[in-house]
Amino acid sequence: MNPAILDGFKLMFLGMGMVFLFLFAMIIFITATTKILSFLPEKATPPQGGAVKPAAKNLMGNKDLVNVISKAISTYKTDKK
Repeated sequence: MNPAILDGFKLMFLGMGMVFLFLFAMIIFITATTKILSFLPEKATPPQGGAVKPAAKNLMGNKDLVNVISKAISTYKTDKK
């Protein structure tokens, strides 16, 4: 065989070996990380209480605030024109 082809095969196998070692190290690292994290306590879930009240309902309860915001918007629109 041509020595250049043999050198090409050597380089190809060297590259494939490096990729194999990288993937092997990555699998070992991920497995070890998963094992370490399994010892940590799970995150506490918040209690599922009653229904959540929408924020818009609270805003509509305060008529003064709604009037002030509406007046500011209408003033802004008239000044813009």
